[in-house]
Amino acid sequence: MGVSYKSDMSRMQSDMRRMANEYRSQIIQANMLHEKGDNASIRKEAECCKRAVELTEKLANLSVGKEYEYWMERQEEVSKRFNEISEYALRRARQMNDNGGSTAAAPQDKQAEGAGTKTQKPQKRGGYEIPQEVIDKWSADPPQKGFEEVAGMEELIEKLRGCIRNVASTELNQYLGIDMVSSFFFYGPPGCGKTFISRAFICELMKEGYNYLSLSGGDIHNALVGESEKYVERAFAEAKAKAPCILFIDEIDSVCRNRSMPNIPSHAMSTTTAFLTGYNSLGDSKKPVIFIGATNYPNLVDNAMLDRVELIKLPLPDVKVRAKTFEMFFNQIIQNEPGFTYENMAEETYNYNQRDIKRLCIQIRDLVKKDVQSIYPDEHESVEALKSGSYTLSKEIFEKALKLYVPSRKDDIIRTLDEWDKDRERRSEE
Repeated sequence: MGVSYKSDMSRMQSDMRRMANEYRSQIIQANMLHEKGDNASIRKEAECCKRAVELTEKLANLSVGKEYEYWMERQEEVSKRFNEISEYALRRARQMNDNGGSTAAAPQDKQAEGAGTKTQKPQKRGGYEIPQEVIDKWSADPPQKGFEEVAGMEELIEKLRGCIRNVASTELNQYLGIDMVSSFFFYGPPGCGKTFISRAFICELMKEGYNYLSLSGGDIHNALVGESEKYVERAFAEAKAKAPCILFIDEIDSVCRNRSMPNIPSHAMSTTTAFLTGYNSLGDSKKPVIFIGATNYPNLVDNAMLDRVELIKLPLPDVKVRAKTFEMFFNQIIQNEPGFTYENMAEETYNYNQRDIKRLCIQIRDLVKKDVQSIYPDEHESVEALKSGSYTLSKEIFEKALKLYVPSRKDDIIRTLDEWDKDRERRSEE
């Protein structure tokens, strides 16, 4: 117990040092961008300030006493600066539209950009419109691979097939008064396949005539004050207009932040409120819309949203899924040596996520290339040896790659998710 506690404390202190260093780096970068003053630099300066706000929030939550007060003061300072930059940038964009594209800004506007100036009343976000080219990108990359490309996950896939059968009965659902909005929330540790299974699910739904919109929470989150809310409002409006429609938002924790968390910045609170209002409007519209969200951090998502969706946890890939993933990567390019199977590979990669397996496969492939070229210097002969099975993937090559590759650390996120699951289960029983 003592060793574990010391290890956790050491890790927390290391994380705090890293975040404090990143905070200082963001402020230095923001100051450098501030000196340039052009449109691109202004937006990048705002992004730096927004990231700095996030870091001060995390640091304050991990601190006590004077250190807590210090980070709260820094949060207030940088939040004020972010709001002022956002207001100035949006006002400048409106002036450019009014002046036919001229970048000239009034002197008083340039003064308002500086940190420490008096904050003016924000403009209504109705003055900002999402560019049409941005909206077009939300449906520009529809997924092409369905459930046939998913390794394992039979129980989950059957559950999702049931949803597809249900939503396909649009006319009957309307007649019986069944809610036309279905909501799914995929969560789990990084690399467990949340986005992949979501896109496969979306592909199957599109076969039933559904339209598709996809946004990254990061895209919304990185917008300026006023823009983020407008992105959210427009996304839900587009989903209703295109119904039947799927609205998929990845990294939803950055868009619908948990309002019960301490020290949450005001701009994050405002975006969450806009998100919940937009989501509620789906039900009011009585139109067939399927909402899908994905995150690594469900504890950061607002409870009001979690209560409205069906939570689906995706664990790290099990032995069967890992074996299938290795097979899908190597089956068409190289044969295994006799007695060495994909199941053997899977057994040696416990706690690997899909990203780990992919990176390990790339490491193996590079070693295979080097080895086969040393045996068959002629490139054509190398390819033929791989095709014919004259050269095979050996256990020795696999183990060499295994020693070279260091998988990502997952203990912290797995523990956090398990604790969140237990806490939510406990509260549901009360």
